[in-house]
Amino acid sequence: MTPIKTLEVHLTHRCTLRCDYCYAGLAQAAGLPDLTAELADLAVDFLFDHCADERELGIDFWGGEPLLRLDLIERIATRARAHAKTDGRDVRFGLPTNGMLYDASARQLLEQLGVAVSLSLDGGKDAFAHRLAPDGSNAFGLIAERLDELEQATVGPLPSVRMTVSPTRASHFHEDLRTLLDRGYRTVAFMPASGVAWSDDATHAFDEQAVIIAHELAGWIERGYRDLPLYLSLARPLSACRLERSAKRPVSATCGAGSTLVAIDTLGDIYPCHRFTAQVSPAIALRLGNVRTGFRDEELRRRFGRLRADEAGIRCATCDRNSVCAARLCAALNFAGCGDPFAVTDETCWVNERLRLAAVALYGAASALPGYDAYLSRLLEHSADERLTPFLTHLRDDAEAILERASELVRSSGDCHQRKKKGDGD
Repeated sequence: MTPIKTLEVHLTHRCTLRCDYCYAGLAQAAGLPDLTAELADLAVDFLFDHCADERELGIDFWGGEPLLRLDLIERIATRARAHAKTDGRDVRFGLPTNGMLYDASARQLLEQLGVAVSLSLDGGKDAFAHRLAPDGSNAFGLIAERLDELEQATVGPLPSVRMTVSPTRASHFHEDLRTLLDRGYRTVAFMPASGVAWSDDATHAFDEQAVIIAHELAGWIERGYRDLPLYLSLARPLSACRLERSAKRPVSATCGAGSTLVAIDTLGDIYPCHRFTAQVSPAIALRLGNVRTGFRDEELRRRFGRLRADEAGIRCATCDRNSVCAARLCAALNFAGCGDPFAVTDETCWVNERLRLAAVALYGAASALPGYDAYLSRLLEHSADERLTPFLTHLRDDAEAILERASELVRSSGDCHQRKKKGDGD
């Protein structure tokens, strides 16, 4: 049985916004129930019962707006940390939020629990034309105060940002990104909006703006700027550029959805990822089981684990970019596009091509610069920072024991050094 490494828990379909490009909008309007406390407990137990020998686990909270259920976040994180301590494992936590409920008390609790937060922001007020309040108005005014509080109270790096670029803002992509950078956000994952219509003009505008962004970053690398932004969306395609240059074939991959990553919906059913649990009527054929009864189809999980460009059917087999493809294949995008999570769709290819072109522009402008390799290494290693979260939580809980162990190691190192010096003298 394939072990689970990451569990996505769908807490609620409710949200404080009504973003018109959101894939979860219909489920929100349907008034589906929140996750219960009983199912929350069973979800945690399910992860630890199905993780085999994995030592590093992850739990991500999804909605709707996850912060509407801070009580469940605290319950799940507390239970998971107890499991992890008993089993000798590490567990990290994360969640996306639109920021409206991310006030001082929420920040304090999430910090205590060791939950990494990612803000969903598309830029300034003009970029919020698609991020709407319940009354249909631009929601930026509702969030601006929270952002001001966060930015003034934060010592150190601000949270990472998920930025969605809609077709109508494609020609302002660079401007909207600079708005976030100017506010102090340095870790940004930008993506073109999916599930909406992109005209040729909007696509061309996105690509032009991405080239501007790439050349701007290359200029900062060349001038040796220390506070460089990390554009997480470019990590994988930049790696592919380097492999292609060295005549090695990059490997397409998924996020692990349906295999090492699964999602629990508000009824306790198990699906490949949160994109499936956010639907009004998720595809029953793709339901992997339930937290009460366990997995029902291991062969389906194995098939999700094999999803790569070279096994995704005739479309990829006949594509002239197959040998250099490092696509982030998305089962959810595939399913939304054609009803088959294993058949790569136009939209999946289109999204990956946008990011590939941006990466090619950056690689061409910066790869020969002295600071480029260091930047790419930092970009690729950034995800490892999340693994520090459980250690920091453990340090807060057991600081005395950890410091005592550290002192022992220092003393041991000193003794070895003394013995080595004595041996050298002999």
